[in-house]
Amino acid sequence: MQWKQIGAFALLALSASAATMQDTVPNVLTVPFPEIVIYEPETGALYNVTAEGTQTGANMSDVPAFARQNGYNYMLSPNRSKLLFVSTEIVSENDGFSTYYVADVASGACCTKLDPQDPNMTGVLQAVFSPDGSQLAAAYHSNEYDAMMPGQVVVFDLATGAVVARLESSRLENTFAPGRAEPGILFTDWNENGLLVWPSCVMCEPAMEGLAQNWNPADDSLSAANIPYSLQDVALANGERLRAAFDPSYPNNPDAIGMLPIPNVVTYLPPQVSAVETAPVVYFNPDNIYINRAQWVADGQAILIIHADQAEWFMQSDEAYVLLRNGTRVPLTIPMTRQFLALTSDGWVMTDTETSSYVYYRLSGATVEEIALDATFTGYHVVVETARLGASVMPGQMFPAITAP
Repeated sequence: MQWKQIGAFALLALSASAATMQDTVPNVLTVPFPEIVIYEPETGALYNVTAEGTQTGANMSDVPAFARQNGYNYMLSPNRSKLLFVSTEIVSENDGFSTYYVADVASGACCTKLDPQDPNMTGVLQAVFSPDGSQLAAAYHSNEYDAMMPGQVVVFDLATGAVVARLESSRLENTFAPGRAEPGILFTDWNENGLLVWPSCVMCEPAMEGLAQNWNPADDSLSAANIPYSLQDVALANGERLRAAFDPSYPNNPDAIGMLPIPNVVTYLPPQVSAVETAPVVYFNPDNIYINRAQWVADGQAILIIHADQAEWFMQSDEAYVLLRNGTRVPLTIPMTRQFLALTSDGWVMTDTETSSYVYYRLSGATVEEIALDATFTGYHVVVETARLGASVMPGQMFPAITAP
C-alpha cells in the first residue's frame, strides 16, 4: 500500500524545560515511531498515525456500506493487501450467521466471504493471521447453545478462501471440565510452532488461566495440555509479561469480591518463566490502591500505570505513573478523556475523546513529553496494525520486585 502524507505534527511542551528542548533540538522528532494503522468503520478511512503526522491510505467506503452496524473484529493482513472483518448475516428474527469477510485494500472492493464449510458454525470468537500472512485461523462456534456442539478453529487460505485445516474442540484436553467437549476454542498468537489452543465455554466466563495445547495446522499435530497460558497478562514480543492484579497481602479494597477483584498491584514475569508461577509485585501505591490498567510503553523499557477512580473503580482517574526498569516512578496527570491506544519505540499514543485527536507521549530518561499530533478521527476507530516491539530490552534487565508494606 502506498501512503500519502498530508499532515505535520505540533509539539505541546508540558514544562519550560520541554520548551527549551524543542528550541535547541529542532529535529527531535525526525525519526517517526513505528506507524499505527487505523480503520474507521463509520467512514471507511484507512490511515497511519506517526510522530510526523497523519498519512492517508485507501478509501474503504465499500466496507461500511456492506457491514453497516454488524461489522466488528477488523484486521489488516500483514502485507496490508486485505482488510478482514466479521459481519453478521441476519437469517430470521432470532437467527443469524457470523463469519469473516475480506476486502481488497488496493481497489477498495468488498467483500469476499470466508465460508467455514460447516452450517453449524454460525458464530465467531477470534482470529489471527499465520506468521507469513497467507492464512487466517478463525475460532467458530454454534449459536445453538443448548446443543453443545464442539467448537472449531478453521484455517483459510486467503488467496483462494479455501479451508485448509480444521480443529474440533472434541480433540482437546479439557482440564477445567474433563470429559466435556466445549462449544468454543480460544488461542494465542500464531507462531512458527502453531497456535496455543484451549477449550472455551463461549457463553460463560472463560478460564482465565490454565494449560493449553499446541496445534500446528501444517501437519495437524496436537501436543498434550501442558503449556501454561493466562488471559490476564499483557505480553511483550520478547516474552515478558505484566499484569494489573489483586494481591490480598497488600492493602486492598475490603469489598473486593468475585473472580476479578479490583487490582491493587502490578506484577511482572521475565521471559521463559511459567505463567503459573507466582509473579513478583513491581508496583504498589499506598496512596491509591485502585489500578485501572497497566501497559507496556517505550518498546517495553517502561510500564504505564493508570489508576482508577475510587468511586467508580472501572473508570480511570487522571493519576498515572511511568515505572522505569530501575524502579523509578515518573508521576503524570493524564486527562480522563484520554485512552491508551498503542506503545511506540520511545513512548505511547493515546486518543482524546474530547478533541477527537491523537496524543503522543515520548519518554526520554525520566522525562515525559506530550506531543499533539494533527490527526483527528471520526466516530470510533479501530487499530488494525501495530508494530511488535521489545527488541531493545536487554536480557536480564528486569523490574525490581517490592515487598508488601
